[in-house]
Amino acid sequence: LSGYPGYAITVILLGRPGDLRTEEARINWEILKKMDSIETSFSTRFDVKVRTKISKAHIILDGIFGTGIRGDIHEPHASAIELINKSDAWVVAADIPSGLDPNTGKSGQKCIMADATVTFHRLKIGLLNDRKHTGIVYVEHIGIPTEAERGILR
Repeated sequence: LSGYPGYAITVILLGRPGDLRTEEARINWEILKKMDSIETSFSTRFDVKVRTKISKAHIILDGIFGTGIRGDIHEPHASAIELINKSDAWVVAADIPSGLDPNTGKSGQKCIMADATVTFHRLKIGLLNDRKHTGIVYVEHIGIPTEAERGILR
């Protein structure tokens, strides 16, 4: 929706840019900051600015955590999930709803309740039986050959 008239896009990083763990994440954050059509914001705590952005959103793309999340969810992420779930926004989870285990489908104490989930490559087992958290599930193929999963290309 970036660049379309009438749509305001905000990307909120729940943490400090300096704490991004991978080079890819740091590069992508820098790219987002340079885009005139996207507002970027970051916060190490769940402040009024972040709460206001979430409560006024029409569409929320959940990318808080990925498939590697394990253990309890701490602040500010727990409060973000809670407010997103209480919002009137249409929520789309990227790959898997934050807080949902992709292997078991079990949710932690905090878990996004998405209206839709767009998962990548193939359907994850954890998305099969939890429509409360996943909503409608869409699988987007991203070009990973079947052979790569079986280890043939190593």
